[in-house]
Amino acid sequence: MNPNSEGTVIRDSRVVSRGVKLAIICVVIVLTLILVVAWYVLQGNQRYISTELASYGLNQQQEMVVTEIEEAEAQPFVFTLVPNALDVIVLEAPSASNTKDVDAYTLTKASVDLADPIDPEIIKNDIAYNLPFQGSTFGEYLNTLPEENRYRFFQMSDELQQLTKHFNEVYKRPPLKDRIEGVVAMAPQDTLVYPSMRAVQGFLAIKIMSEIDPQSSSLYEEVGEAFVQRGMLYGLYGQSDAEASFSLVEQYVALVTPTDSKVVQEETTQSMPDTTSITNIPVNN
Repeated sequence: MNPNSEGTVIRDSRVVSRGVKLAIICVVIVLTLILVVAWYVLQGNQRYISTELASYGLNQQQEMVVTEIEEAEAQPFVFTLVPNALDVIVLEAPSASNTKDVDAYTLTKASVDLADPIDPEIIKNDIAYNLPFQGSTFGEYLNTLPEENRYRFFQMSDELQQLTKHFNEVYKRPPLKDRIEGVVAMAPQDTLVYPSMRAVQGFLAIKIMSEIDPQSSSLYEEVGEAFVQRGMLYGLYGQSDAEASFSLVEQYVALVTPTDSKVVQEETTQSMPDTTSITNIPVNN
């Protein structure tokens, strides 16, 4: 054999061998990439499916909750504490004159230094449940009561809210800023004006606090008066609206029947010493 041709064959075989190895390596790399991509795609599909299933389940739960709320709202409200409230409680139609509201708003505004605007957060948190009471707030005190007592209070609040809506639908009084020139609405306007829901809640809270702690009733009345005046300052309602709110609460509370003393004593033992209370909330004697 020709030595030169033999060397050529050896070199060619080495080249072919290296080419085969490179081809194999390339195939392995490509297959690996394909497998990696396929794994990521599969994982992505699994995550997508899991997310979709979870989202579907959440949507189903949300739809059920919404349906339950809508069904509850569709049911007519039931007055349990004062069943005939809509028939016996009366509010006179608001006066066509705004003189009383103009004078009260002017006086209230003049009594407060408004050099700087009031922080909207302060107005937002200025609600009846945040009124100071026994070293805390009225709302926090309610949370410490037995469930039966809380239910009774909130039922009173709900029934007054329904009465407030009823009289607003009857009289349809415009907001204070639309009745009096120069009124600055510092808070979002409540559609419940005559009577005012804010004022009603305030008067109810003061009524309850005074009943719980009668020795400090004059203090709570001052707190309530200041609370109602701040509502006028915020431009939420006028003096005549506040008076209608007070009348509504007075009439309603007078009609609330105390629960049976035996039932209260059996269920709450010593937590309910005053069974003539309209709210059956513990009273400090």
